[in-house]
Amino acid sequence: MRNIRIEIMRFLKQNIKTILLGALLLGIIFSLGSILLDRGNPESEIENDSELIEGDGRPAFFNFYVENPDGSIYTNTSIIEQYLLMDETLEDVSQATNTNLYELFQKELEIEYQRTPEDRGVLGVTMNPYSYRISLVANTGNEQDNLNIVQYFYEQMQNQEIDFLTTKDVYYFEEPAIQELDENIELDENSASDAASLNIVDILIRFVIGSVLGVLLVTGITVLMSLFSKKLKYSFTYSWDEKDVFFLNDPKLNNNDELVQFINFPKGNNKLVVSNEPLESRIKSSLSTQNEEGQTLVTSSVTEAHSLEEISEIILIVNSNKTDRKWYKKQRRSLEMIPLPTKVVQINAK
Repeated sequence: MRNIRIEIMRFLKQNIKTILLGALLLGIIFSLGSILLDRGNPESEIENDSELIEGDGRPAFFNFYVENPDGSIYTNTSIIEQYLLMDETLEDVSQATNTNLYELFQKELEIEYQRTPEDRGVLGVTMNPYSYRISLVANTGNEQDNLNIVQYFYEQMQNQEIDFLTTKDVYYFEEPAIQELDENIELDENSASDAASLNIVDILIRFVIGSVLGVLLVTGITVLMSLFSKKLKYSFTYSWDEKDVFFLNDPKLNNNDELVQFINFPKGNNKLVVSNEPLESRIKSSLSTQNEEGQTLVTSSVTEAHSLEEISEIILIVNSNKTDRKWYKKQRRSLEMIPLPTKVVQINAK
């Protein structure tokens, strides 16, 4: 476990700049791309709007505030809107006000009209997120029809004819009215401000999601590149036999003395040291001084050894970022035909 941890930390240290840069770029691309996709086609939205609402009459509305019996604020506007858009409710209000509200809502369903927090179609409710003031708005394209519709619901609420509101306290700010120009401006400014704040939060969330995906993606790509690189870099990017004994020599472990002991133990055995590069002087000197009772042969290939009859074990030396992958694979294939104990030593440079 210690070796794996050391190698992972070394991998991250050597590739942290690439990973962070990839995370930054993917975070930006993901956030901007998703926002552009969410915007869709604005021309089609305008076309839907014009198809749905015939006429340029201003919407009608009235504002109210609802409290629960315990004094807490009632904020479930979706329940109110569900009641308004029930077939039975729409048929009743259409008949009572002599309007085509029911047909307009059916058309809204047919064209899959996209409602927004600010635009609730022909009939709906909105809530101010700061004052919790609820607005019931009708927008059929005909001002008089709009006023008649909201007046109908205003009287229903005044007469406590909406069952789920009878147990709550309802406060009215004004009677039903046509939305004036200055009210439209105020509504647009508030909506734009709310949308801007929501967009900033939304962009940040998407950027974080994209950055996390970027870290995972770039890390995965970097690992794959290490797995197929020409040089052996990390112990988890090449394989050895389960019977092999592995040793990691790393500056952080400060285990140079252990490396010498690992290579020369047990003393007296004849050893074959195989390395793609010339051995470091500290290893070469230890071989001649620590194994006086046995013979140690150093070669660049298992197949180049003149005789393996008196060899007791084979030691493969892997120098990180230097040892050739093809060379290592060739040695492994040769070792498959040689039934000798094998040690794998990986040496990480400072």
